[in-house]
Amino acid sequence: MLTLLSDLPENVLGVVADGEVTGDEYENVLMPAMEGKFMHDDELSVLFELAPGFKGFTVLAVIDDMKIGFKYIKHWGKVAVVSDHCLINGYTRLISHIVPAEVKVFGNDELA
Repeated sequence: MLTLLSDLPENVLGVVADGEVTGDEYENVLMPAMEGKFMHDDELSVLFELAPGFKGFTVLAVIDDMKIGFKYIKHWGKVAVVSDHCLINGYTRLISHIVPAEVKVFGNDELA
């Protein structure tokens, strides 16, 4: 499940992933929220937290994640991934070298 965080600056989108995340959630929660933010700013920073109860992404969610990433690749500001999942943290660190945004990974205990 994806939940949007409130009380963040206008150009920051905060998202918490918990349980299993589906493509429908990407299409109905995340994509509209991002497109709404891009209506006001040309650059968007993202805080993406994988809660301790996070179980994974469905295949369609992974595909939608890649679509979003490539669609807005020139418009990413800073991206913070907060997670204790070794595989996702490693993948995020790997792609941080090939995307134009500043990408950092933090453990769940570093969320603040």
